[in-house]
Amino acid sequence: MFFLTINLVFADSPLTSTEFYQAYDYLTIIRIAKERGEVDNTIAKFLLSKASIDKKIAVINALGWNFKGKGNAEAFCLYLNNPYGFDNEKIDLAFADRVNSDNLLCYGYLLAMDDYFQPERALPYIEHAVKKKPNSLTFKMLEALVKAQIALGKDWGDVWVSVSNVVDDKTLKKDMSVKAVNEIMEYINLYKDY
Repeated sequence: MFFLTINLVFADSPLTSTEFYQAYDYLTIIRIAKERGEVDNTIAKFLLSKASIDKKIAVINALGWNFKGKGNAEAFCLYLNNPYGFDNEKIDLAFADRVNSDNLLCYGYLLAMDDYFQPERALPYIEHAVKKKPNSLTFKMLEALVKAQIALGKDWGDVWVSVSNVVDDKTLKKDMSVKAVNEIMEYINLYKDY
């Protein structure tokens, strides 16, 4: 019975339980994203803007998730000016090197949030984005959260390790708010004992 209780406590996940958008709730676009829950013209325009990547990622976090899945990654692709030659509903990995790092990270994160039961689909896009900006805390944090989501089904200790290693890396550019990192770690620390 004790084992069953632990499983119920951890029925949520690193992707869906880390509501770090709250650190950016002073932005009107966060409230809009939370209310609408889907990529529309307003959301896409922000994601494609020159706004900082941490704010873009916070908007995606505010869009949330749905148990039955969402189609926000596909919707985002429809708003991209597509000089790359990929299908307008999906970024082909063959073109990932040609897509700018912010757009690629946004696409990968949207894909992960669209179906958090299959985070491995998003990981190659996020890893490509991280290769383009390897010193960014925001990029590395998103990669760690997706890896933590994958680890959830295998080794709960890896959930904590993957994210805490990023937080502890002093070489990364601190381009995510401290409050957002704290929001993430508040949940991730639940896995520390594993």
